Amino acid sequence: MISIVALACCTGLYASPSFPSDASPRLHVALAPERVSAAILAGVARVPSSHPLALRYRQAYPFSHPLFPPDGELRGETPTPALSAWLALPPAQRRHDVVILPASDYHWRQDGNDYRATFIVHVAPAAGGSDIVIVQYGARTLHGKSFRLLGRTGPGRYLDIRPAAPSPAAAAELAAWLAALPELAAPARRQQP
Repeated sequence: MISIVALACCTGLYASPSFPSDASPRLHVALAPERVSAAILAGVARVPSSHPLALRYRQAYPFSHPLFPPDGELRGETPTPALSAWLALPPAQRRHDVVILPASDYHWRQDGNDYRATFIVHVAPAAGGSDIVIVQYGARTLHGKSFRLLGRTGPGRYLDIRPAAPSPAAAAELAAWLAALPELAAPARRQQP
């Protein structure tokens, strides 16, 4: 199994110098971007419903699909450097990207909290194959239930869901899962700083 390391710096990965060199896991795969995207879509579709990750990686859509979140929706999210930089990329540089969505209202234990996020897997052409960067958005934590006088259906106890910072551990777990996909496992390797 390949160990994924969050990099502090990665020079020359992208045509756009604005893509941040933050703690997003990066992976290099010796396949063309369209093959990487197809492998990710197939991998998510193959997750058995009984697998522990089936709810976390419930659906995947390519950038061209109508269910891929539009830029306007993503701009309404709490801005992070990685998401802002991804939004600044021209659509031509995002055409091989894939969004991975969790099941509705599903939270998993992450960093000591009940957590959920949606993942954009950015796939960019690179020398000898493709580079993959994972960008999270819509990160939320669940803090049980709280009473609200003016809830959606009147007074009562409602889920207390709060915005959260993206989890580096959740992104690293997705990167490790991607690296283990049979179509990507053999040619995948860590990026060197």
